[in-house]
Amino acid sequence: MSLTFRTMAGEEYEIPANPAATVADLILTLKETMCVNDEQCNSTNFVLLHEGQRLNPDDTVESLGISDPNDFIIIKPVRAKKAQIRETTPESSSPSQQEQPVQTRRKRYGLPRRDEIKIPDRDPPDFEEKVQILLGIGNFNREDAEKALRVAFFNLDRASLFLISGNIPNAPRAGINSRPWRTRNDQNKPEIVQTFELSEEQMDLIKDLINETGKDFSIVYQTAIACDFKRDETLQCLCTMDD
Repeated sequence: MSLTFRTMAGEEYEIPANPAATVADLILTLKETMCVNDEQCNSTNFVLLHEGQRLNPDDTVESLGISDPNDFIIIKPVRAKKAQIRETTPESSSPSQQEQPVQTRRKRYGLPRRDEIKIPDRDPPDFEEKVQILLGIGNFNREDAEKALRVAFFNLDRASLFLISGNIPNAPRAGINSRPWRTRNDQNKPEIVQTFELSEEQMDLIKDLINETGKDFSIVYQTAIACDFKRDETLQCLCTMDD
């Protein structure tokens, strides 16, 4: 049997697949096809998605139950996990130094810059091309594809995940009944302020998740919206982005 695979950029690959082959075997075969003379591609890790679900590497082709010849599997690259750096305190033989408390420095994250969080008021030149790619990935309507692309800051990968999950967050909007998140430009010019409707509790949650995961404001903000500002679910989604 043959299976059809589609990348986030809309490229399609059709490869023969043995029913007893595993998903991990399919990924290796795909890399041999896609990554010819491309070291960066060969060093990239990929996962396969089908009907919004991430496929287990140990699953066999037969167990996937893909019988429709028009069906396809999405190929998604994943980021490598960041190396964890542990701070060590050198041992000292001096009693006076041993008695001194060890001070732990915590990394501080400043408020995001305005250009990092504003929703662009104009679509980029390749907007229509990306919309067509999203429409080709699955049976989505155009309105949802455009909305997902805009709230994902025109990131094709993130927009496709919103569509596949069926949970497209709303774009940030100005608020007057809750404490706004404010940012300023760093130049000595008249102050430019961008506000988003966030409650005190929601803002504290976002700041805590930024400190805990090290991810930028836009990713944490959009993920929190998609998870209805539930801390455990939001943290889990943020962690799986590095898997």
